[in-house]
Amino acid sequence: ALELLSRSIPQPDEDDLRSFEWYYLRRLCDGALKTHNPGGGRIYGTAYSPNGSRLAACAEDGKVRIWESTSSVLLGEFQADDRAVYSIVFSPNGKQIATGGQDSKIRLWSATDFQLHTVLEGHTDGVTCLAYSPDGKSLASGSEDTTVRVWDMAIGRLVGNVSGHEIGRAHV
Repeated sequence: ALELLSRSIPQPDEDDLRSFEWYYLRRLCDGALKTHNPGGGRIYGTAYSPNGSRLAACAEDGKVRIWESTSSVLLGEFQADDRAVYSIVFSPNGKQIATGGQDSKIRLWSATDFQLHTVLEGHTDGVTCLAYSPDGKSLASGSEDTTVRVWDMAIGRLVGNVSGHEIGRAHV
């Protein structure tokens, strides 16, 4: 299996076309389970980058930590909120990270330098779940305020709202 996987490793002048599955199979071949212990209390959310090369986690200390998924090397961490961060997701192209937290805001970060680019406001309670549309043009957010909101990513504005869900954490 390792020999087959090694044939897919790109040369320096080639695009890396490996996806999550390649990295997953490679980790299975290692035979060792990797565990990250980032500190920061409870982990509320995790997300793989679209190609599976990075793993992100958000925690109750308000920090996001990102590792290289195969080596477990910490690539960076940043303070995403003063309070708990409940949800995290990579955009489909892997260039952006969205976080949602206890303060009811959604923050959009660069996935390369971890700089904050946009803050989306509209929920009135903690943002517990996030999901990008497959084309990355929309972002859905769920909240403890019992609403699901849909955001247009090109203009950073709310374009849809559904209310009436039961209180509690759920995923969109």
